[in-house]
Amino acid sequence: MSAADKVLVLLYSETDWVSVNDLFLWTKYSNKSVFESNVLENLDDGVQIEFDRKGRRCKITPLGIQEVETRILNV
Repeated sequence: MSAADKVLVLLYSETDWVSVNDLFLWTKYSNKSVFESNVLENLDDGVQIEFDRKGRRCKITPLGIQEVETRILNV
């Protein structure tokens, strides 16, 4: 599973904001700055997550939920 898909699934399982640090640790990504720029910012650009850079936290959007349910979990 890609890091982006892992982030989506992890955020899908949470009901509130999740810290960037927790997502970084949970996905076991090797470089935090690359994780933020290549994974979180891309998901934010695609409107699948909301990436609060100032608050250092993320939350899944309705589009992200749809992506998890239709493509990743095949619900």
